[in-house]
Amino acid sequence: MLKKTNLSFSQIFNMNVGFLGIQFSFGLPQTAVNPVFSFLGAHHEDLPILNLAGPITDLIIQPIIYTTQIYAKIIEKKASYDMQILRDKAAYK
Repeated sequence: MLKKTNLSFSQIFNMNVGFLGIQFSFGLPQTAVNPVFSFLGAHHEDLPILNLAGPITDLIIQPIIYTTQIYAKIIEKKASYDMQILRDKAAYK
């Protein structure tokens, strides 16, 4: 079992500043889309909703895709198991 390490205040602070930098760098391309939305005819008051549309859609779609992948693996395992049973039955005849 891994031993929990005690972090100093400066280590925790540096991690938080680093994570803030990562979040900021992810946010920059998101805000760079505003001129594109404006060019496509979106009104200025619609831009915040359009900026949230991507992350919210991602929160909805990712679990669906993940669940579908898990379901596909279950079906694949069941199908191979069923094929084994059919082969065994054919071998005994």
